[in-house]
Amino acid sequence: MVRWTGIVAIVVVASACSSRSGGARTDDRPAPVDAAVAPAPADAARIDAAPAGLASWTVVRGDRLGAIARQAYGSAHYAAVIAAVNHVAPERLAVGAVLALPALDHVVQGAIEPRAAALVAGVAGWSSARAAAWASRQDERDLAGAPLASIRQAADDLRQGAAALPRGAAATGFRRAAAAMDVVAAGAAPANGYDVDTVDRRLAEGIAALLR
Repeated sequence: MVRWTGIVAIVVVASACSSRSGGARTDDRPAPVDAAVAPAPADAARIDAAPAGLASWTVVRGDRLGAIARQAYGSAHYAAVIAAVNHVAPERLAVGAVLALPALDHVVQGAIEPRAAALVAGVAGWSSARAAAWASRQDERDLAGAPLASIRQAADDLRQGAAALPRGAAATGFRRAAAAMDVVAAGAAPANGYDVDTVDRRLAEGIAALLR
């Protein structure tokens, strides 16, 4: 009986020591972030708010622009916008670098002439409606909870603004984004979020082209 008690005590102590030493090793080594996988929700706290809709992100080892874009804007497609705004190469993020993450409508506003100002309203309209559209697609499998009128208005604003741009990749991207918004507002696409993702992809193409 005494011998069994001693063995149990040794096992308990050894287990506790192993747990403490293992925890110390893993806490000091942040896990890499895959560009195709969103970071844990706690990572959203790393987006530091700043005045006038501007936010920032301090790069740590393992960060990828796609994951940062998903946290800041809801979609990895906006990685190209972050790269253009910050003049960085997506594959060469320096640890400790601070990336600016401005609101998308602020990005557009700083890159266009007044005659294309409708683009700002269109981008702002989609940014406001996007979360509700995505939630409706993922949870309810329809768009009952999405602000459809706002999405239609955002599409009209994008078309108007795109018409004032010179022909090129930016105008094409915004026109395609407007067409994709029409699909979202009509509820004509498969109820899996693909239509919302298409808007993000086309809108990111337009904004990124505008910044070149």
